[in-house]
Amino acid sequence: MKRKFEIVFFDKLNIELEKLWIELEKETNIGFFQTCVWQKYWSNQCLNNKTIFFVCIFEDKKLIAILPLNIKKILFVKVLNWNGFPFSDYNSPIIRNSFSLSNNDYRSIFLEIKKNFSFDVIHLINNIDPFFLNNRNFKNNKSYRLKIFDDQSYHLIFNKLRKKIFYEENKLKKKHKLEILLDPNKEQKKQITEFFILQKYHQLERTGGWNYLKYDNYKSYISNLIKLDKNSISYSMLKLDNKIIACHIGYIYKNTFFYIFPVYNESFKKFSPGNILFLKLIEYCKEKKFDYLDLTIGDENYKKRLSNINDNIYEIIESFNLVGLIYHIFIKIKFSIKNIFYLLKKYFK
Repeated sequence: MKRKFEIVFFDKLNIELEKLWIELEKETNIGFFQTCVWQKYWSNQCLNNKTIFFVCIFEDKKLIAILPLNIKKILFVKVLNWNGFPFSDYNSPIIRNSFSLSNNDYRSIFLEIKKNFSFDVIHLINNIDPFFLNNRNFKNNKSYRLKIFDDQSYHLIFNKLRKKIFYEENKLKKKHKLEILLDPNKEQKKQITEFFILQKYHQLERTGGWNYLKYDNYKSYISNLIKLDKNSISYSMLKLDNKIIACHIGYIYKNTFFYIFPVYNESFKKFSPGNILFLKLIEYCKEKKFDYLDLTIGDENYKKRLSNINDNIYEIIESFNLVGLIYHIFIKIKFSIKNIFYLLKKYFK
């Protein structure tokens, strides 16, 4: 029997929706990127010509789920996607623990969305739930975590890293003043932010990566992170002779520390400043009794070396017309080419 939902749309995260969201959070197992606090912050910083809306799903007058979505135009294609790009590493519906939604349920919900909003294709990235629209999703990435307690592999990883950087750290200490700050003050957080933006910009240009810092709204996202709840954001830095040579900006949520924005000065690469700071962050996580240090998504080799858990991340594409189908085919071809290059790189390594 088909379930009957009442679907309510909000075009902004107003006081009414915020209240509903925060109440719903208490009965969910969501991640940091699905919290009302983070979604509100992202909405304020990153919208930039997107049509944003929030889909609230009620059953028997009880709110059971929220889908934070937006429509962005890529050339001539209107694409429906999750809120959070490019900073949401994990995406999923916010759904009450005692409820579940089937593929057919989601199908009817997205058809209702289509009646109210104009788009050509659904393209949902960084999905963590393998059962969310699982007849349409495909694996497109991996995430990596370091489980800190009750895991022998943690000690192997930690000891190997400590041994690796022991020489570099002591060499620096002999000739220089080395400082590690894991709880900087407001002025130091500002210095960390400025250092990160400068060094990350150069790193992305140097490596040929997509430089999101060229866009004012994404740069603003980084610059204003200090405005997030202080219990949710972490700043740290490594200083050499009073000069920052490495830093990290990350998130803290529940029992997890998110390793998100690390960077170091390329001039000091031979001293492994990023690894030195990372080791101190592992020690910090253990001291604070976090269960996990989450290195999030990506194929970087250091994540594979420094983690003992990995999970698949999924992508979903479904077209609704010819324009959407062209986009769909283009993305699938792009994905196939990426896989071929990855396999070739792995084979000839």
